[in-house]
Amino acid sequence: MSFMSMAEQNVDTTYTPLHVLAGDDVTAQVTGFRTSIDLGPGLAQHGQKIMCLNSGVLRYRAPAHYFIEDAYVKHYYPKLEDKVLGVIEERGGDVYKVNIFSGSAAVLPRLAFQGATKRNRPELKRGDIVYCRLSGTDPDADVELTCISATGVKKDWQSGEAVCGALAGGILLRLSVAYASSLLRPDALVLSLLGQRLAFEVAIGMNGCVWLRAASPLEMIILRNAIVNAEAMDDASVTALVAVLLQRLQKR
Repeated sequence: MSFMSMAEQNVDTTYTPLHVLAGDDVTAQVTGFRTSIDLGPGLAQHGQKIMCLNSGVLRYRAPAHYFIEDAYVKHYYPKLEDKVLGVIEERGGDVYKVNIFSGSAAVLPRLAFQGATKRNRPELKRGDIVYCRLSGTDPDADVELTCISATGVKKDWQSGEAVCGALAGGILLRLSVAYASSLLRPDALVLSLLGQRLAFEVAIGMNGCVWLRAASPLEMIILRNAIVNAEAMDDASVTALVAVLLQRLQKR
């Protein structure tokens, strides 16, 4: 009980992250718990006010550190076991060089596919899109990728049912890392609304990339416009946006 009491006195247990824009006054949000605070990146004091220097998510770290996490950062920092989308850039004897949109070079062994052998393996070319996971992140070596499942159902790469592997057709979007991660949630509003009216395939990477495929070019445009524009909108605006885009589809 004494520990819990001390925690309540030193930690703002009621704080919830807040989306902010540059120029917002967040004095009430960061001083409501205590008057002595530590301002981190994205925040500055002007007179008696605490102002936002850039857009993003206002975060809190105990005991009194507040900062803005840039919600629109597209740079990805590789993390072991992350699922990512990448683009084949080169094909060597034993590996593919893959662009995963980070500052690190990444390689995908040519046999790193479920059920692949030297005689029976995917033959990818430059520009192909692959969905894979990070199997190695040694700071002194290239990031290593694999399309072999670590858990769950392990389907052969030829079956077309494997979780990871090459993605045929479709388009690749680059979004902010934070936004792409939010689309992985079961309650992601924009995907839920689109899924009620459209049939489409989607693969989402933790590196901020999203792959989409639909039945027609018009449906692809609607999906792309809805997902890209929803990033900076609240729920009501997202709902209205999707309704307007789907109305255009009905008129065709």
